Order: sequence, then C-alpha cells, then structure tokens
Amino acid sequence: MKIRSANLILFFACFMVPLISQAFAGGQIEPEGPPALAGQIVYTAWYEEQLINVAVANISANSHILTISAGTTDVGTSIYGSREIETSGNSIQIIKFPALKQKNVRGDLRISDRVFIDSNDPDASGLVASGTVQNIGQDNPTAFLEAYVVNSEAKARFNYEINADKSLRIVLIAKIIKGDTSSMTGKVERCWGKCKRDKDAEGIKKLNIPESYKKKIIRLMEDNFCFAVEPGKDATIAVEYKVPPIDRCEIVWIPVHTYDFTPSGGLLASGKGSKFMIYNSNWAKTETIKGDLKIHKNVIEDLSH
Repeated sequence: MKIRSANLILFFACFMVPLISQAFAGGQIEPEGPPALAGQIVYTAWYEEQLINVAVANISANSHILTISAGTTDVGTSIYGSREIETSGNSIQIIKFPALKQKNVRGDLRISDRVFIDSNDPDASGLVASGTVQNIGQDNPTAFLEAYVVNSEAKARFNYEINADKSLRIVLIAKIIKGDTSSMTGKVERCWGKCKRDKDAEGIKKLNIPESYKKKIIRLMEDNFCFAVEPGKDATIAVEYKVPPIDRCEIVWIPVHTYDFTPSGGLLASGKGSKFMIYNSNWAKTETIKGDLKIHKNVIEDLSH
C-alpha cells in the first residue's frame, strides 16, 4: 500500500520533534486530549537481532489505516522507517523494521529507539500511541521474554541475567502481573548460577547492607520474588506466568526492581521490566509484515524551543 510520505514528513517536523522533548521516564508521550482511535489499538515493541518488532492489535470491529514508524530523533536530526498498513477489525500484526542508526550533531551514534503509531483514517487521524523500544541495541539483554506475543493458556517465560561484578545484587520480580481483565501468578522456574532465592525476611536480615534498605526490600518481598547474587558471581533467573483465558487481547507489564550494592558503599537502584501482549487465538491470528519500508532521514530545525 502506498505510504503518504509528504504527510508523514510534515508530521515528524511539526508534531513529533517538540513532543519528544516532553517524554517522561516511562517512554510515553501524552498528546493533548484523547488520542486518535482511543481504546481501539494496543501495541508493544521490542528489539531483537538487529530488528525493531512492533506488535499492533486492532481490538475494535472496524478496519483502520495506520502508519507505523520506528526510528530516532535527537538534537535536530531524525531517521525513521515507516510502513502504512490496513488493519482489519479483531487482528494482530507484527511489523518488522531494521534498527536504523544515525549520528546526531554532537557526533553520537543513535539507534532506533522510538515507535509511533499514526491513524490515517479520514474521520480519526492523528497520533494513536508512541513509546520506547524495549531492550534497544541489546543483542544479549539483561531482562527479556522468550516471546512478546503470547497465546492465552500458554506460558510467558521471563528471564533475567546477571553478569558477574563486584557488587551484591538484589533482584525482585513481581509474583502477580495483570492486564486489563487478566491476572497471572508467577512460578520460579529455575535459578542458575550463584543465585539464592530468599523466601522470607531472615535471608535479607543477614546481608551486609544498610538497615533502611533491608526494611524496604523486605516490604517489597510481599509482592515480589526476591533473589540475591553474591559479588563476583553471575546468575540467570527464570519466572513463568501461565496466561489465563481472555476474550480478546491485552498488554501486560512485568515489574522488576534491582539494587546493586557496590564495595565502596554505593547503591544503584533501577527498574527493568518487560511489556508483552497476550491474546485469544480464537479471537485473532498473528500476521507478520515485512513489506516495503519508507526511509525518512532529515536534519530538521529543532522545534522544541
């Protein structure tokens, strides 16, 4: 299908660039007012083997024309690939893009890290959704799912890998995760390497870390599986979630908390979770799209000021 390149370039220059400067920590951009096709399109995006994968589900009964774009914008430069698709009602399409690279004006190399979904419907045009790409540029990611689109009543397997360094690492992975209507209880499948699973507070109390963090981690253990990895050791953690029966399609987030206590007494705390799509295969089948790609490469005026 022909891509409306002129409209898309205008969209990048006049709409996308100023909004990117307002993106907050979760990678989402909030448009003014309700987005186009609100409540009808859901998606998730991830990097794997030099490709950006975007799973888009149309959970309405109506067909829509969408432009899916993946790329990067920084300091007045942009490079994006886009595909226009016609998505039928009750459908899931997985669109694959090459991971594009471009140097910004500072000389830093940037890789495709954002996804935009734009509606081209005559009566509902505009931005549908946008966000960051999971595990961008990581050929061996720390946190990843074995599949990002999972059939209901199958298992979603989440892996967390820890490379050896001099820090004591604490990893907490959610016991229960939820979609709009679904709830899944995890099961620790395996813990490889020098990884100790603490099932109660006693193991945490014995660690050589500040008391304030012991209390915080113990509180988090109520809702999370807790693992401790000794300094100088590596480990791989796997947690499986059984996907329940659902009517259509939902997006599910797996929250993860990590605490790295360094030998010098420092602390690096972060959250590294994963987002995936679950669906009822009787409701829709998945279709992979690898069609023609339109490249938009520009050095454009910084409109964020």
